[in-house]
Amino acid sequence: MARITLADWTCTINECVDPLDGDGLDSDFSHYAAKVPYGWIVAQKAMGKMFPRMSPRMTERAEILKGDVSLSHCATLHDHRIPNPPGTRKLLDGNNLRSLRAKGIRTIVDVGLWKASDSATGYTFVPRKQTFEGKWSTPAKESWNKAVQLLSRTHLTWLFNGSDDLLLQRAARRNIAENTLRRLANTIPLAPSPTAMGRQIWATDGSMTPASAGLMQPKSVTAAITGPTTLVLRIEGRNIASTQGELTALVAGILFTDATTSSPRLYTDYLNAVNMIEDSRSSVNQDSKLRRMNARSYYRWILSLAKEKDVEVLHTKGHTDELSLPSQMNYEADHYASTSQRHLDPIPFAPVPTFFMDDYNFYSDRDGWIESNIRQLVDMVLAQNTSEALAVGNHQRMLTSVYETRPPPEFPYIRAYSAFSATVQLYARSGQLATADTLAKRNKIESEQCRFGCDAAEDMHHLFVDCKRYSDWRVKAAEELTKKTEKKLNEKGVEEAAQKRLLSAAKSLFSRNDDIWPLKHSFYYLGHIPPLDSLLPANTPLNGLARERLLHHFASDWHLVAIRLAGRIFGDYQREMAKQNTPLKMRGRR
Repeated sequence: MARITLADWTCTINECVDPLDGDGLDSDFSHYAAKVPYGWIVAQKAMGKMFPRMSPRMTERAEILKGDVSLSHCATLHDHRIPNPPGTRKLLDGNNLRSLRAKGIRTIVDVGLWKASDSATGYTFVPRKQTFEGKWSTPAKESWNKAVQLLSRTHLTWLFNGSDDLLLQRAARRNIAENTLRRLANTIPLAPSPTAMGRQIWATDGSMTPASAGLMQPKSVTAAITGPTTLVLRIEGRNIASTQGELTALVAGILFTDATTSSPRLYTDYLNAVNMIEDSRSSVNQDSKLRRMNARSYYRWILSLAKEKDVEVLHTKGHTDELSLPSQMNYEADHYASTSQRHLDPIPFAPVPTFFMDDYNFYSDRDGWIESNIRQLVDMVLAQNTSEALAVGNHQRMLTSVYETRPPPEFPYIRAYSAFSATVQLYARSGQLATADTLAKRNKIESEQCRFGCDAAEDMHHLFVDCKRYSDWRVKAAEELTKKTEKKLNEKGVEEAAQKRLLSAAKSLFSRNDDIWPLKHSFYYLGHIPPLDSLLPANTPLNGLARERLLHHFASDWHLVAIRLAGRIFGDYQREMAKQNTPLKMRGRR
């Protein structure tokens, strides 16, 4: 029923343009609530406003190359792409279509087919040879010629959204993907496993850098297979994790095994996949379980291969010091997967298993195919879009992209019993702190002058950064933060010369310093800290992971000290204003 509704929406209302993908997301259907479920309209509008746009995309369009598409559908899409000048007749109008239907010509295959070619689009329309046998009137012959002309002018990409491989049937795409993996294994000169010694013993592993990257953060994921043959692959897309690396390696590992030999074995440290393969060999159907799993297309590929090949997939613990054969094999696979992260350019991308995806699968240009929790991802995308919109204007209070991007600690925001610091953050970022500047603009007081005697307007920046009443507090907080930072640097063996910029930034975190703050002003009271990567040289004794951990600790320490100082200052400020009987309590909506 849902597909019928979507077909009606596409062809009856939106001129045969998919309303949920591509150009269709530009259309507004707010006035079609009587014809289209309103929830669909809201979702379509939300997807159209996202950046990048997200859409449920069909994962197989083989009917187009088969010619199983109506001529009227193609004619409507042609007219959508090449509108007719006002007052002119359509190339293939209703009369022409009725004339062709009378001859039994209704779909593309009745006129011809698109064939692969060397043209810019990759396909060329090849019409059938028509001899006009029987009773073909002159208008009918003209209609045929117009249909051929229209289809020859129609670009194949006008009929669907996505890459050209979606035009192939699922079985053909799978065959191409598996042949690609075999060809890569035979052409890339990587040494086979010395532990396997030519036997049908394999090991797989996956790697992701950075290891803590979230759904919407850039990352690099690799997959490694070693045994009689060794292969390293990269995983395409951004909506991926180490899971895709592990599963891609398993796909290749099962594919490469020679099932004709006795007891081929494949070792992996990914226990979920091992359990899934074992469950699939029982009488329990796994379809319902797979339906909502992340990376479900990879799991389906693995289960299909596991049914076709009698391969023993075994679990082994990863990153151990054991000298057993499974541990040694896992060590070799892990070595290839992790070290390849430093040499990504020559590593080929693994095929994306669109042939095992759902009929409709979410897709975005930046994330690629999405098989993770779509609700969570949509929430994150909308939050990011809102944040980017708020970053423009508002005195840069909501701008976050130029500051440290590592996430702040969760404790003061979602776990602390007393959340005054978090409350101050809320009011500060929304521009609602009851400073003299804000109250004067609202005609609550007459002057915006600092009421602690400073010769300056009492706005947020002055109160937290420049006001002389709190200068000692800022200096003391900076000294304590500097000592704490220096202690951690010394514990990690960072040389004194490499510490200078970071310690200088810690010392001036709560004061004006054009060298460390991107916008030349300290915004610590908004929970911002300057970018830390540029403050610690990359050539320190720390390796990549240790350096990242240290910077993450600094980001948490600096953020906590900053918001606590801001909370302490504003708490004192409120008490002093209360003594002066000035109504400076923070006002919020009830």
